[in-house]
Amino acid sequence: MKRLWLALLPCFWILPAAAAEKPLPFFNDLPLTDGRKLEKVQVLKIEPDGLRVEHAHGAGKVPMEVLPADVIKRFNFNETDAADWREAEKKRKDEAAARGREEAVERMTATARAEQEEQVRRQRLALYQQMRGGTLNYVDADTALRKSIELYTQAGREDLAGILQEDRQLLKQQEIYRPSAELEKQKEELANRVTQLEADLTNARNQPPLIISQPDPFLISPSIYYNPTPIYIPVPGNPLPTDCPPGPRPPVGRPPLDCPPGTVTPPVVRPPWQPGPTYPSNGPSVLNPRQPQVQQPAVQQPQVPPIRVRPPQVPQPSV
Repeated sequence: MKRLWLALLPCFWILPAAAAEKPLPFFNDLPLTDGRKLEKVQVLKIEPDGLRVEHAHGAGKVPMEVLPADVIKRFNFNETDAADWREAEKKRKDEAAARGREEAVERMTATARAEQEEQVRRQRLALYQQMRGGTLNYVDADTALRKSIELYTQAGREDLAGILQEDRQLLKQQEIYRPSAELEKQKEELANRVTQLEADLTNARNQPPLIISQPDPFLISPSIYYNPTPIYIPVPGNPLPTDCPPGPRPPVGRPPLDCPPGTVTPPVVRPPWQPGPTYPSNGPSVLNPRQPQVQQPAVQQPQVPPIRVRPPQVPQPSV
């Protein structure tokens, strides 16, 4: 019984500790001093220099400098502890990065010289292919070259580091000259575009009013209509005519055209009908089937005596 009690004793220490641990707080709205406002904020972790939270629009860390005063007081934040913790975190990250570089140098040192040279050749080939294809990202390429130069220098391969350093300088020069050339080209294209737009605007302002002839329809044939009433279409910068132009005849088959407000439409006067000229004809035609036929005088033909032709003599065969 005593042994069982000793075995269960640690459990009684763990239960009060778990019960004493408070759940992490939740905020419906958390206004910050920089003007932002986080909604539905769940605190995930409390650090000496701020809170790691998850909110309605994502997750991240909120530093203590932007937290409201009541939240700072609630979690007992102070600037001294925050500065010490940040310095320790920076030191820890630097040490981890240094250990990573040392491990990379050890792996590179253990690699054969021929394999190192092959790695450099492949790296340079990929770099030049990206430069030729126009898909090179200068920031990423420069970072990769700088790290490779540091590793090869620490591994004792100054020859390979020097080759990569030359490639880095060449890449830097091209990146310096390339944007300037592209900017000059863009400026020239924009200047030409502005000149063309100014010329188009001048032509539009000086263009006379456009007149489209759309006459009042009258029948020419069963399937053709003609309408000679002009329509004035205004052009920006040119005034409209004072009067709406009259048509040669009243509109037929459709309502009259609307004139601009304030204009006066002169009355349309149809000219009186007059008969057209008549022309002599030998008989009725399609246009005038009732025209009488005019008798033409007979023409005397000369009398020609008939010509008689003697048939040829054919000899008879003897019996």
